[in-house]
Amino acid sequence: MSISASEIPGKDLLQAIGDRRSIRYFDPERTVEDWKIQTILQAGRLASCQGNINATEAIVVTKDSELWDEIEECVSGFNVQLFTQSSHIIIWLTNINAWYGRANDGLSTLALSGALTKYHGWNYEFSMTQTIPRLMSFPTERTDLLLRFETGLAVSQALLTSFSLGVGSCLCAFGRKPQGVETAFGLPPHYKFT
Repeated sequence: MSISASEIPGKDLLQAIGDRRSIRYFDPERTVEDWKIQTILQAGRLASCQGNINATEAIVVTKDSELWDEIEECVSGFNVQLFTQSSHIIIWLTNINAWYGRANDGLSTLALSGALTKYHGWNYEFSMTQTIPRLMSFPTERTDLLLRFETGLAVSQALLTSFSLGVGSCLCAFGRKPQGVETAFGLPPHYKFT
């Protein structure tokens, strides 16, 4: 079922922030509708990020996926019940290479479109000769920290959206099988599982 943005029920932001709770028990017979998953992902995608880099990525895994059991082996023991009752799990990732691969395009696009202007101390030349070279000089550890903060913003927006749509959600700890999620998806090292 497809639904337009105007049909999605709204909830006051401050009310959603105040009322949101981590839900740890789900009805295993219910499946979250696709349009709600797409809305939750869209909320994460719209989170603030530096220079339009969009380094946060997500993988949606459904209970009928071939990887479900393999991912379940990675979930921390106290979250197994939560996991087995869920119809979906969203794996949030930080793509460290996005910083180095997308910053140039993101900032140059913002400058050329007028979103960064001389009135704000920016212009295309400044972006290309000052800003981007400086950003590209950041050590990987610093970039990792900055981008994981942005992933946290995306996840926060996704959780609030989930609540506002009436979908129970909870952050799920993974620790039983170190690197198990990365192995299951064949993730290269520049993807950091959050």
